Amino acid sequence: MPTLPPKVLQRIEKLGVETNIYIALCGAVAAILPFLVFAQPIPVWFPILVAGGVWSTYTWQKLSPANRAIRSFRSAKGLAMILVPLLCLALAFRLSWLPLAAMCLAGILAVTYVMPVIPGSGRKLSLREYPYTKIWTVWIVWVLVVIAVPLLEFWDFRGIDAKIAFTAFLIGQSAFLMALIIPFDIRDLRVDSPQQRTLPMWLGVERSKTLARSCLVLAGLSVVLISSIGAIELPTSLALIFGIFIAHRVIRRTTPDRKDRFYTILVDGCLVVQPLLVFITKIF
Repeated sequence: MPTLPPKVLQRIEKLGVETNIYIALCGAVAAILPFLVFAQPIPVWFPILVAGGVWSTYTWQKLSPANRAIRSFRSAKGLAMILVPLLCLALAFRLSWLPLAAMCLAGILAVTYVMPVIPGSGRKLSLREYPYTKIWTVWIVWVLVVIAVPLLEFWDFRGIDAKIAFTAFLIGQSAFLMALIIPFDIRDLRVDSPQQRTLPMWLGVERSKTLARSCLVLAGLSVVLISSIGAIELPTSLALIFGIFIAHRVIRRTTPDRKDRFYTILVDGCLVVQPLLVFITKIF
C-alpha cells in the first residue's frame, strides 16, 4: 500500500499543528458529542462555529514573528483573521439566548487569557500570567464551548431524569476535559514562570497526574449513572467508557520532557475519540 514520504507527513503534521487547524477540528468534533450521545440532530453550522472560534483563539495566541508556519501563510492568515471571526459572529447569533450568553462568556475569557488586562505589580497581566488562574480559565472556556453550549441548545429540562442526566453529563465531561488539560500544564513547566503558580507547580507532576486520573474516574461514574436511568443506550455508554480508558493510557505517559507532538497530537486527539466511537455505535 503506497504511503507518503516521511518528510511530507512531518510537514503536514507541522502545518496542521502550528496553524491550529488540528486543534480546531478536534474542538469541532468534541462539540458534537452531546448531540450524538443524546441522539439529537446536529446543526451543520455549530461545529463550524466551534472550529472557527477555536482556530481564531489559538491563532491570536500564536501570532509571533518567530512562528514560521504562520509567517509562511502571512497574507492568507491576515485575511482569515478577519473573515473567520466575522463568520463565527454571524453563526453565534443562531444560538438561543442562554447558549449565546455562555459562548460570549467563553469568548471574553479566551481573549483575556492572552491579553494583559488585569492590573499587576508594575504592569498589566493576562489571565494566563495571573497566579493560579491559567488552568481554570482554559477549562471553563472548553467546558462552555464543547459541553454547556450544545446541551443548553437542545436540552429539555422537564422531568427529574432529564435534570439528573444533564447534571451528570455536564459534571462528567467537565472532569474529562480537566483530565486532558492537566497534561498541558505539566508540559508547560518548561516555560511557565514560577509566579504563575500552575497546578503541577504546587501539586507536583505525579500528584497532578493522579488528579487527572481521578477526574477520569468521575467521568466514568457519570456515564454509569446516566446509563442506569436509561438516558443513553448501552453501546453509547461503552463507547464513552472506552474513550475514557484511552485518555487514561495517554495521561499515564505524560512527563514534562515529552515532545510537543505527544501533547498536540495524542492528548488533543483524545477529544475526538469519544465522538468517533459514539458515532460508530450509532451507524452500526
